[in-house]
Amino acid sequence: MELVLRPMSTSQVLDRTFHIYRNNFVLLAGIGALLPALVLVMQLSFIPLGIPPRGPVKQSPESLLVLYLGYLCCYGAIYLLGSALTVGATVFGVSKLHLGQSVTIGEAYKQIFSRFWKVLGLVVLIGLAVFGSLLVGEVIAIIVGTFSAGSFRVFGRGGILSPGAIIGVIWALSIFSAGVLVALMFLSKLSLAVPACLLEKQPVGGALRRSWNLTKNSVWRLILIYILTWILSLVLSLALIMPGQLYASAIGDKGLVIGEILQNIGVFIAGVVANPIATIAVALIYYDQRVRKEAFDLQLLMEAVGEQPPVPSAATQSLG
Repeated sequence: MELVLRPMSTSQVLDRTFHIYRNNFVLLAGIGALLPALVLVMQLSFIPLGIPPRGPVKQSPESLLVLYLGYLCCYGAIYLLGSALTVGATVFGVSKLHLGQSVTIGEAYKQIFSRFWKVLGLVVLIGLAVFGSLLVGEVIAIIVGTFSAGSFRVFGRGGILSPGAIIGVIWALSIFSAGVLVALMFLSKLSLAVPACLLEKQPVGGALRRSWNLTKNSVWRLILIYILTWILSLVLSLALIMPGQLYASAIGDKGLVIGEILQNIGVFIAGVVANPIATIAVALIYYDQRVRKEAFDLQLLMEAVGEQPPVPSAATQSLG
């Protein structure tokens, strides 16, 4: 594979993403299969325990609550651990492929093990920033919506369809949308932290600062890439879940378990196929930003011909 290091537009990043993915599908899908596989095993394990519930619920509310809490805890732990492993291994694999080198699934995972706890810390911190923004926006939106509804019920007229109530709903939706936008901006600004941690051996704090600086002037295209890949994942998931749902509807109660298993398998396949796409694009943008800001392509060229690259300036060093 030829070495492709040059400034790329958003469309070129996406084209390069699908070029790498298409030509190395088995490798990248194999790397990314770990997280969906772990989630699938967990979901199948909880089906005999009664999640999701089928027919009349025979368990007490207390035992059902404990079961759901256990499910959420297992899902959260598996998602964090699996994300750290698969995202890190995918970033390393894409890095090798983008630089024209070969890599195997085992080599990609071997590299992530040495820095696993740092990558896990980054995944947790980024998740807290993103979901914290969503939670704050949702809470404020609920408070505004509730306060507006109560105020219009006491002082207004016309019920819930009055102009004042509609304005309150619009305000609440606007605040929630702002929270979603802030969450996307945090996700985009911090998205290059894992590549910085793995490929530059940065500590957790240094990787976050590095990502924050590298993503300058690229936030919107990162948001666009995330949205496009999420839409693709949603379409694939719906298409692959539908056969299980149709089977369960046709068979009735007797087919609920089989239908649920088929749905989970559909989600697994969709995750294997779609999940690597966003990580591939993020890894490519990491290199693109280094080429734009630090002439990384020239550094590699000088190293290839045996010359010493120039010492970074103070401004460049401050990025690390």
